[in-house]
Amino acid sequence: MVAIFAVSSALAAGPRSSPTADEVILAMLRNIQANGFNPNKAINNGLGGLWINWGTGSRPLATNWNGSGRPDGPEVDPPRHDVLTDLRYLHALLLDRYRSAREN
Repeated sequence: MVAIFAVSSALAAGPRSSPTADEVILAMLRNIQANGFNPNKAINNGLGGLWINWGTGSRPLATNWNGSGRPDGPEVDPPRHDVLTDLRYLHALLLDRYRSAREN
């Protein structure tokens, strides 16, 4: 009965529109900007860099999830860093800039 009520309530609320590609791209870039940067001077020749991964919405921010399904602890010093994560972000920024320029 609860499941039926939940489904009928969702339907009564009306159809939800899917986000546009632009909305998804901007959400991803904003998430990286807000949560992804690790300013630790011990990585990337003192420049810092992006976390390998992070738990969006986690407080405190859970970063660098490892193979055990848990984030690395403070005992991993310096933190693990993958330069390809940085390059993927830069690539995403360039693609967005190129796409935006072509649309305008």
